[in-house]
Amino acid sequence: SFYNFRLRNHVQRQHEHPSKAMPAPRDLIGPCTKTHHSHNESYSCAKPWETNDCNPGDNVCTHRAQFHHAISRLGLTPMNTTDELDLLDHHTMSIQPTTQPVFFLELSQLSGSSSSNNDDNDDNDDGPEEEENKERLEQLRLDLQEFLGIEALPPMRPYHKPYTRVKGEINICDNQYQDVRNVLLQHGQKASTWILRYLLMSPQAIVSSRPQFVQLVQQWQYDPCTTPTTSTTTND
Repeated sequence: SFYNFRLRNHVQRQHEHPSKAMPAPRDLIGPCTKTHHSHNESYSCAKPWETNDCNPGDNVCTHRAQFHHAISRLGLTPMNTTDELDLLDHHTMSIQPTTQPVFFLELSQLSGSSSSNNDDNDDNDDGPEEEENKERLEQLRLDLQEFLGIEALPPMRPYHKPYTRVKGEINICDNQYQDVRNVLLQHGQKASTWILRYLLMSPQAIVSSRPQFVQLVQQWQYDPCTTPTTSTTTND
């Protein structure tokens, strides 16, 4: 999780700022700043270790999960209806329209998977599902190659970094973090709906293996800790 990622960096840097301990996850619900004068100031602090106005979470807060707000600033969607603006929480950040195509991918596509909640299973390495994953990953490579206009993009190989747990790391699926998950789920549902209903309607929004992308983004609407992943794709 982003919390655990930041915690690892936090532990490494805490000797520089010993008074700033990583807060409990439930204390990071909401904005990253204690006071904010504009909507975009609530997403992150420029100098989280040096500014008293920053919550002591090294820029970890639930507001940052609303990254569809940032994507909307590209001006790829109309943003002229109440329905769309509600999904974007009527944010007041400036819009910087681009005339260029933009390539979007869901992180799980880097493994070729159609599920955003995967467990490593070596027994399935040579099964039909693994073969489909390899085909989708190869298609992603070809689509990126075409999008970037280069002749040969090297094959994508998964990288597994050696992992050592750090004291204080959490399992977001533990019951004590249900309130945090509820907030993140609300953000995920709005982001998923906006991407499927509005962003993908733009001819400038480019994705690889569209059915896979749609299926992955649809899964954001459900709590992965309580909902089994599904291979069924439905239309929004």
